[in-house]
Amino acid sequence: MRRWFLLILAVILLLAPQAAVHAQNEVSFQSLEVDVWPEYDQELKVLVIYRIELAPTVKLPAEITLRIPSQAGAPHAVAEMSGDTLTNMAGGYALAGRDGDYALVRFTATLPEIQVEYYDPQLTQDGDRRTFVYRWPGDYAVEDLLVSFQQPPTATGLQVQPSMGSLTTGTDGLNYFNLAVGAVTAATPFDVEFSYVKDNNDLTNPRTFQETTPVSSVTTTTPGRMTLTQVLPWLLGGLGLALIAGGILWYTRAGRSPEQHARVRRHRSTEDEPAQEVAFCHQCGKRASSGDVFCRSCGTRLKN
Repeated sequence: MRRWFLLILAVILLLAPQAAVHAQNEVSFQSLEVDVWPEYDQELKVLVIYRIELAPTVKLPAEITLRIPSQAGAPHAVAEMSGDTLTNMAGGYALAGRDGDYALVRFTATLPEIQVEYYDPQLTQDGDRRTFVYRWPGDYAVEDLLVSFQQPPTATGLQVQPSMGSLTTGTDGLNYFNLAVGAVTAATPFDVEFSYVKDNNDLTNPRTFQETTPVSSVTTTTPGRMTLTQVLPWLLGGLGLALIAGGILWYTRAGRSPEQHARVRRHRSTEDEPAQEVAFCHQCGKRASSGDVFCRSCGTRLKN
């Protein structure tokens, strides 16, 4: 009996430190703020944002697994907060299968402040009334749980179940319904239902490209717009001036007679020729041409 007692005591002493480490590294949330923003930047979808602050007792790095609705698909973002800077999780995240109607999102946190975002398409419509049920599945114990609902700008008739909470106006001019839940133990789901009336699909923060349209239609009376009837007189006037100038130029060049042209040419040629000496034959008196040595009439040798 003594030998068995000593063996059991040794096993307990070996397992005790490991149990203490496991208890020390058990994940819990100091605070969890859940932002529920319906029709924020995607039609008929709800943007859900988890702002998590881990408890001071959590040893980092810590592996965390969250459940999000399987219909949401993959998360839109998984990031860590360092001061005022939000950066994507260094090691990324992994989809670790499914648990009923939920997808398992697994990641390793290296900082105590975490942000997870996803789009939930489970926004139902009944006429103009739209309803969304948010559920915290109770993945971890939360010391302070706050659910904040952003009311779309064109929505009215907001109803919340459970009804505890307050409606306030944020710095962005939008109305928010803040539901302070408080402490929630692990494995304890919490549901809250939001319902409102909205007769359009306008988004709170549209990010789609919007085609630019003129303030008013362009007509014949639009200031600064020239019509053909206004431009035609100027075109005809310019064409007339061009024709007149061309006619004057043609007249000045082609208006002279052939005799005038010939006289001008003869005059110029006479002026251009140098003066030549006139020679006569001393025998018969006939005029000789320049360069002649003998008279072309009588054959007498010219003196000059």
